[in-house]
Amino acid sequence: MTHMLKTYKNDIALSKAMSVHVKGICMLTLSICLCAFLTVFPIQAQAQIYSKAAVKVSGLKDGTQAYIDIQNSGTRHESTVNKNGEVYIEGLFPEDLKRGVSSGVNYTLVYEMPYKNLSGVHKNLRNELTFSFSAFTGDLLFMGRTSDTALIEFTTGTNEMQSMTASTSGIFRGAGLRNPNYKTNNQGSAFIIITNTNPVTGDPLPPVYIEAGFNIAKPPSTLVSREGVKAIYDSITQGLFTFQNANVGAAWGQGLRMMAMEFSTNMMAQVAAVGGLLDGYMLNKTVRRMQILSAETAQRHMPSVNMCQFPTLGKSLARTSFGARANTQVFAKIMQDYDLQHVDSAGSMLSNHQMRDYITKFREHYCHEDQNGPDGLERFCTGGGVAKDRVNNDVNFPYFFSTRMGNNVDFLDADDPVDNQNSAGDGVQELTNGEIDLMRLTANLYDSNIHKFKQSLYTSEDAPRALMNIRSLQAIRNVAKNSFAVLVGNKSGSSSFATKNQYVQNVLLSMGVANNADALTYYGIDNNNGFSYEGIMEVLTKKIYQDPAFYINLYDNPENVMRQKASIKAIQLMQGWDIVKALHRREMLLAMILELKLRKQQRFVEINTK
Repeated sequence: MTHMLKTYKNDIALSKAMSVHVKGICMLTLSICLCAFLTVFPIQAQAQIYSKAAVKVSGLKDGTQAYIDIQNSGTRHESTVNKNGEVYIEGLFPEDLKRGVSSGVNYTLVYEMPYKNLSGVHKNLRNELTFSFSAFTGDLLFMGRTSDTALIEFTTGTNEMQSMTASTSGIFRGAGLRNPNYKTNNQGSAFIIITNTNPVTGDPLPPVYIEAGFNIAKPPSTLVSREGVKAIYDSITQGLFTFQNANVGAAWGQGLRMMAMEFSTNMMAQVAAVGGLLDGYMLNKTVRRMQILSAETAQRHMPSVNMCQFPTLGKSLARTSFGARANTQVFAKIMQDYDLQHVDSAGSMLSNHQMRDYITKFREHYCHEDQNGPDGLERFCTGGGVAKDRVNNDVNFPYFFSTRMGNNVDFLDADDPVDNQNSAGDGVQELTNGEIDLMRLTANLYDSNIHKFKQSLYTSEDAPRALMNIRSLQAIRNVAKNSFAVLVGNKSGSSSFATKNQYVQNVLLSMGVANNADALTYYGIDNNNGFSYEGIMEVLTKKIYQDPAFYINLYDNPENVMRQKASIKAIQLMQGWDIVKALHRREMLLAMILELKLRKQQRFVEINTK
């Protein structure tokens, strides 16, 4: 404990000694600096001093006025042009003794040049030139306003003549002119020639010669007395140092102000360089951003194989949809005419009220000798039977609607369904085999033996009830046949709404289909009809996604992938709408089944309530 206290006391004593030592060093240093400043920066005399700005102009019209405005003092000095076209103007302005040194001079020269317009009327053209001289750098900057595209030539007398042209608004900015002799004689000058142009005709006017000069006053100085040095030293050591002190301000104020002015001038000279760096940085940043945006825009609009296949495959989907709907309506009308035994209508071809006619059609189109067990049908079939690809097509529902995406059926062309005989050379476009097969399949599916009622039934006492039952049965049957008609229409390839899309075949070829003929066979069409609505929808909703190339092409920019997602969503909406329509038909069929079940109960109620 005692050792710790002793050590602590020694530390305190050492700190006090060092404090006194440092204080002495600081005072010595301060004294040396004070003497140095007093030697370099003497005290300014308090007498008022003046600097001078002057200008001589030649080539003006006699009797006109010219003047200069000195910004340093805010004064204007005016003079009149003599007979020789010359004028000399000068002005004095006081320097601020508190600043200790002049920063330079700024003044503006204003004069007028006469010219004539197209009518010969005299006009005056006003010229303004502003001169700015820096006493620290010795540079002279000048700028002004003349006529548009005026020629300005200039020099300081110590370098070669330079030239420039004013802008279309008459504004020009002169480069800096160095006055190398200013440091020795505190004087500077500039020689300028201005050739204006006629504002109306554009012809050059007589040149104007301008000689601008200035003389910056340098104040005298005296040395500081010993008493003054002692007073400054005492004020510093006593902590009373302030520039409000007359002695301190006189000894140090001028030098520090000059030093601050030099720093300010130097920093102002760096502004242009720093500004240029900032401008370059912003320009590079802007150009870089524009290039990035341009590259991003080009990337977002880059074409894609996957993106193009959706509009290519679906470009005729709307037309095919119209064809499917039209075929559905026509086929539904044919089946209704058949049920009602409408004479000379398309449905009359399905008429089978004569068994002999039914047998004849079967033997011509669908009979095969190998059927009917061991005995066969060799004696029944004519000519050894029909081609194998037509056998049993009148009862083969899967052939039409399960194994193929289309059938060679088109009820919108020039076929004449009433031309039952398909007689060659009769001038009527004949039915295709597919259309004949569909007619016979329809007759077998929906009561192939239609019973005709006698006319006396419609005039009997039970006519209302009989007529009501007949019409009601037909209405219910049309609901059932409507689903079949829609199925036929969606698988039909109408030539009127043809979709001969080679790209659909190319999709199948890329998946391994041997050739175009096999692709057409798969879709159940020939070279005259187009693809069916159901066939194109299968390609858009299933086949293209079974091709590995689809997933390989997904290595694309995000925008194209989003476009593909939007296309798939649109196709999904179309497919959803088809499902909704199918649900509507199912709902109607269920309603009819319920109605038929209720009719049995209704008949039971009617019989028991008589």
